[in-house]
Amino acid sequence: MCNVQSLDLLPEVVIEAALFDRLENHVEIMPERLSHVSCLLRQELGRAKVRADIPGGVITINSEVVFSYGHSSQVHKVKVVLPEKADVQSGLIPVTSLIGVVLIGLSAGDTMSWRDKEGLERTLTVRRVD
Repeated sequence: MCNVQSLDLLPEVVIEAALFDRLENHVEIMPERLSHVSCLLRQELGRAKVRADIPGGVITINSEVVFSYGHSSQVHKVKVVLPEKADVQSGLIPVTSLIGVVLIGLSAGDTMSWRDKEGLERTLTVRRVD
């Protein structure tokens, strides 16, 4: 199991069935250098509520998201995309990146905590989903 906070403290994760299948396949081919990301992705998929349709306001592919780290008032805006559409410098982050894995399935107001590969606790709060 990944080194994250207690599962009963984590926000609900809702993922569309087709995306769930794609991510489940992708986690098996992630390189070893991304083992911390694949571990977190496995955990998130394991606790996700899989649905045919995603309710509005839930982060999925092509969602534009405003979030902040920790208690910072500085916000970041990204669009969650499939890996082949990623362009991090343009704010298009792949769903298979660390931040993509953290964001997918969350809603505005959700806060997610995890430990990075050095074991430091990180926290992210979703401010808005478009």
